[in-house]
Amino acid sequence: MTQVRTSPASACIGAGAELRQPLGVSIVGGLLLSQLITLFIAPVLYLGFDSLGASRARPEPMSAISSQS
Repeated sequence: MTQVRTSPASACIGAGAELRQPLGVSIVGGLLLSQLITLFIAPVLYLGFDSLGASRARPEPMSAISSQS
């Protein structure tokens, strides 16, 4: 919702627009970038690190399990 409300600041015209437009562009761009990172890049990194940890975990050899019983 903040992105929608700050988008007029990035497209402003009139008096003082040369000061407000760069601020609006940076706010909208930063919010969109952080949203994309949260939705796409963070889950991919999580799955990558999760599969890396699963591949490093080694199960016990069968001989050690059968000798205990």
